[in-house]
Amino acid sequence: MKIFIMTDMECVSGITTDAYLDATSPYYQITRRNLTRDINAVAAGCFDGGADQVHVQDGHGVPNNIVLDDLDPRITLAHGNPANWCWLDSSFDATMLIGQHAREGG
Repeated sequence: MKIFIMTDMECVSGITTDAYLDATSPYYQITRRNLTRDINAVAAGCFDGGADQVHVQDGHGVPNNIVLDDLDPRITLAHGNPANWCWLDSSFDATMLIGQHAREGG
């Protein structure tokens, strides 16, 4: 089974104010760690449930939000423009969203 996970940061564990999303704030590093931990937890559940591949795309702004040294080594990090979901194709069995939010103002 092959799983695609798209991420965002606004709704990951521990976010309480906009300061956690500001790359110049000391809280931002906490958000990066929490995002990575959330991804690892979801991926572990996928692998435990029978997935043999988990691909993750960092979908929050500039894609450098995942702490690569802490990412589960079984995960494949998808690179590319997150706005077009460039990795998602018919070869995937399921899609999951982590930290996603509704469209701003919509």
